[in-house]
Amino acid sequence: MSVSAARLFVKRHSELKALADTLPVDIEGYGQRATKDFVDKFDNLGSEVDNKSKNSS
Repeated sequence: MSVSAARLFVKRHSELKALADTLPVDIEGYGQRATKDFVDKFDNLGSEVDNKSKNSS
């Protein structure tokens, strides 16, 4: 994963976490799960990009 993509991910993750932290108690679990899902999906995408980059070199 490129450095700029990693920085963007960190920024977006921080923004999502901040939003999730402001949710009312009765729905904060949804926000936390959504943030975790985002992190997991982005990690998978980063791995796919890295693998394709290695295979095309």
